[in-house]
Amino acid sequence: MAGQPPSLSFPALFFALGLLVLVGSPGEARPEPKPQPSIYVPWVNQYRQRFYSQCPHGQILSSALSFFDQDEGRDRLWSYGCRRPPSWLGPVTECFWEDYNRAGQQWSQRCSGDAIVAGVQSNYFEAVLDREWQFYCCKFRDTCPTSCWMTTDYPSYLTEDMEFYLEHGYYIHGAQSTFGPVERDRQWKFILCQMSTAACIRP
Repeated sequence: MAGQPPSLSFPALFFALGLLVLVGSPGEARPEPKPQPSIYVPWVNQYRQRFYSQCPHGQILSSALSFFDQDEGRDRLWSYGCRRPPSWLGPVTECFWEDYNRAGQQWSQRCSGDAIVAGVQSNYFEAVLDREWQFYCCKFRDTCPTSCWMTTDYPSYLTEDMEFYLEHGYYIHGAQSTFGPVERDRQWKFILCQMSTAACIRP
């Protein structure tokens, strides 16, 4: 009959409804895509796996980046940077690994013997959804840590991405780490120091 729109056959109606389901109605909120780690960052580990990151001989740890994933055992990917310190620190006289902390607990660690951090090692524990950590420390012959202070938390909030870059003139002497039992994640406060020859002279 003139003036009436043509009716849709059953197959055409089914196809139109399918498109509506796939595309969604106008203004309908769509779930945001899950954040992904950057492909341009040289991550040193895989989720839930042990990793080992040691600076080349004579260099020190200068940056730490990490990406949290709740669906991967609430674990993080990690990336570390190194740089060569000024020559007046003197040559490296010894390097060593400090003791491991225990997963699932708060801990604090300074390099012993006036050394500074030059590497990190970590094991993942599925039972507690956390890692244990160990610092690799190196002692420079002519200088010792002085004027030390502790940074604010990295990351600022649990489960956030983390970016830490060491300012020139400072060195990582250790860190304090707290564990969030609900989020199963960690925050870090780095112990930063300057280096001085006078600091090595003790009464």
